[in-house]
Amino acid sequence: MRAKILNEIQNFEKGQDPKKALDLGGIVPSKKFYEIFKKAKQEWYAYIKELLEGKTISGDIRKFNPSNYHWEPISYPIKVTLVKYEFNSGDGSGIKVFTKSNNDEFYIAPGSKIYIKE
Repeated sequence: MRAKILNEIQNFEKGQDPKKALDLGGIVPSKKFYEIFKKAKQEWYAYIKELLEGKTISGDIRKFNPSNYHWEPISYPIKVTLVKYEFNSGDGSGIKVFTKSNNDEFYIAPGSKIYIKE
């Protein structure tokens, strides 16, 4: 593939912007949006991980029941050993936490209130 030289892409017309004629500059706004969005998700995950890992939490937390494939509410505190943030564009976003004993999986839905003990 041969590179174009400036003479080949010049399309100067009276009243036209020279940068536009040479196809210089311009931005793709969605590219910047995704860069900012990706950085925000990484910062949020780091914050949640620091906030919850190694702590005992209670509140509006649900435990996965593999026998019926449902998230069922629990009424006891859990000691968090691992945090995973799940992001979906729908309502599926939330925080998954795991405990060391039996590697149980728990879920904190968006808007859920939890209490943290050191």
